[in-house]
Amino acid sequence: MMSRKIPILILLLSLITAYGGCAARKEAAGPVLESTTPADIASQHSAYEHFMSGILYQEAHQYEPALEELKMALALDPRSLEINYELASLLYQTHQFEAAFKLRNNVKEPDAKFSLLMGQLAKFAGIDSLALKYFRMAANFEPDNYSARQFLSTYFIEKNQPDSALIHLKKMVQINPEDSQASALLGQVYSNVGKYDSATVIFETIIKDNPYDRAASAGLGAVYQSTGQVEKALEIYTRIADRYPTDLAFQSMKFNIEISMGKIEAALSTGQRVLQLAPDNREFLLSVVQLYLSKNDFQSAENAITTYIEATPQDQAMKLLFGRVLISDSKFETADSLLMILVTENDSLSEVYILQALSLLRQEKVDHAIELLQGAIPKVGEKELLYSQIGNIYNSQHRYKEAISFYEKAHNERPDNPAYKMALAEASDKAGDFRRAEKILKELISAEPENATALNNLAYMYINRDEKLDKAESYLRRALKLDADNGAFLDSYGWLLYKKGKPKEALTYVEKALDKIGSDPEVFDHLGDIYRQLKNYDKSMEYYHKALELSPDNEAIKIKINSLPSPADSRNR
Repeated sequence: MMSRKIPILILLLSLITAYGGCAARKEAAGPVLESTTPADIASQHSAYEHFMSGILYQEAHQYEPALEELKMALALDPRSLEINYELASLLYQTHQFEAAFKLRNNVKEPDAKFSLLMGQLAKFAGIDSLALKYFRMAANFEPDNYSARQFLSTYFIEKNQPDSALIHLKKMVQINPEDSQASALLGQVYSNVGKYDSATVIFETIIKDNPYDRAASAGLGAVYQSTGQVEKALEIYTRIADRYPTDLAFQSMKFNIEISMGKIEAALSTGQRVLQLAPDNREFLLSVVQLYLSKNDFQSAENAITTYIEATPQDQAMKLLFGRVLISDSKFETADSLLMILVTENDSLSEVYILQALSLLRQEKVDHAIELLQGAIPKVGEKELLYSQIGNIYNSQHRYKEAISFYEKAHNERPDNPAYKMALAEASDKAGDFRRAEKILKELISAEPENATALNNLAYMYINRDEKLDKAESYLRRALKLDADNGAFLDSYGWLLYKKGKPKEALTYVEKALDKIGSDPEVFDHLGDIYRQLKNYDKSMEYYHKALELSPDNEAIKIKINSLPSPADSRNR
């Protein structure tokens, strides 16, 4: 390649050089002169001179005259592959993509280089089928053309055709075994199609040569996660995160797997490190705050949100979360002040009024909460949210007729929302109108056969009435098939088995429910009943007391506790 900077004198001399003097350049890159008639020879010779002038102008970074020379060359020899390629390349370089793409029509037999260029232009133009055609042509002309294989593999990955992508990725690795990026991508595609053994071999080979290769490490970690080897995945993510402490991607992977493994303290440490690096990372902040809340560490949650809000005061959603945290921490005055500011900023936000009502409820100001929500209804767009919340408050106060009235209003606002139908059915059942509740849920199940919650709710109503237990079992089997790990569904099924006189089988399901749900007075009550039927009165007493701790006003549980045999009586039995 000749020097990029060409003195003007040399440039001028080059432009008037005779054909013989430019023979070397002609053989390397110039258009071929075919001897036909004298006129053809003269035309081709003139095309060649313009072509060489265009090349030399390009070398001097004088693109406008280069374009003019190449266009004149093309006018004299429009079928020349070399001229079309050079002109298309220069047009591409100067961002004249449409003009460059039109030149494809001049060339009937493109080579690999021209095909690659046209493939790029077709891709840029959004004509995927034509891009694919040109990339394939390039690979057919030159099977070891790395660029062609790279474009083809990328194309098939983007089109979610992994089998086709694998063909070209394998060829890329064969052409250049040292290209760890191509190897890592090959491993990733293997992983995506579930060929974990092949993916593992590739990733481990890369990591053996470079233990801190991030692409291979991420890929191998993902394989380990997919195959249930979470400890190994965490080991890899930790190694890279420790090596590159500012790599947010690996810190994120480490953080997520720590949460999935229940390593709350480790996850918090990782999350705090990320927030130091990226204090405005909203996703991480929300996750870290949730971890703090799971530990009832309200102060740390407040500190984290405060730092974010100071930097991003326009984030209303985060201010709402801050208000919720303050209420959870019983800092009602601070929460109320914050929420009043939010109302001033935007008085149509239904979430603000709901939080204000929550604050009042936590202070046992039930009537004030209802009054506040009713006063806010004309201001908000999503009126159904407030109607539903008022219904929930009345429901919690056992004022079922009022609850039904507001659930009906919520349903009328959004008849397509199944949650309002289910709330209406529950309140109707508690108000003593079981047949209405049954009708609502049956209609909902008919319209939405895979609504697992509706299936569970109707089944649970049947169970509590000792009615249609076989039908209830059918509904619950359907619900569990849709969501096998749902704690509420497991508890319902266990309660059904208890009602059918199968306490040992019932115990298995209700204990699973407890693992999923955690402390819940209803689940504890069910366990108390089951252990009572199994004549394990100590366990029964233990769970009744746990239920009573969470629901101290539950008279039914108090009666059960008082009716249990005394320890001496139980021993005599």
